[in-house]
Amino acid sequence: MPIPEIAQRYLVPFSPTRERAGVRGGLRACRQSKQRGFTLIEVLVALAVLAIALAAVIKAIGSHVSNTAYLKERSLAHWVGMNALTELRVSGEWPRSGEIKGDENMAGREFRWVINVTEVEGGDVRRLDVRVTPEEDEDRPLTTLVAYIGKSS
Repeated sequence: MPIPEIAQRYLVPFSPTRERAGVRGGLRACRQSKQRGFTLIEVLVALAVLAIALAAVIKAIGSHVSNTAYLKERSLAHWVGMNALTELRVSGEWPRSGEIKGDENMAGREFRWVINVTEVEGGDVRRLDVRVTPEEDEDRPLTTLVAYIGKSS
């Protein structure tokens, strides 16, 4: 039976040299089968895309962690300011115009607060501006609050 023409393209004739190299038989099929797997370039491109994506994810996670720590510090500072205002209100003492300063430890962090007391027209109301900073950097306020306190009759 004759070999079809399409099959002859993939067959090579027998040669003694090939016989010695381990190829036996008459006509052998060349190694021109369909590819399986990926080429090296495809793998490298996939790794490059993966590396870029992972770098973006790591940067986003780092940014999220940094923002979370900053928001925690600001929340603690806000609570410190609210505590300072509450202590002043419940003391029953009428605040004089000027500054009231103090330190407070909250959640293992040291904060400084300053309440600037100013008179409001009429004299029976005081404006309280609270500024809370970390102990190590008093030029960087984490929060500022404004409150009013009235003189009880």
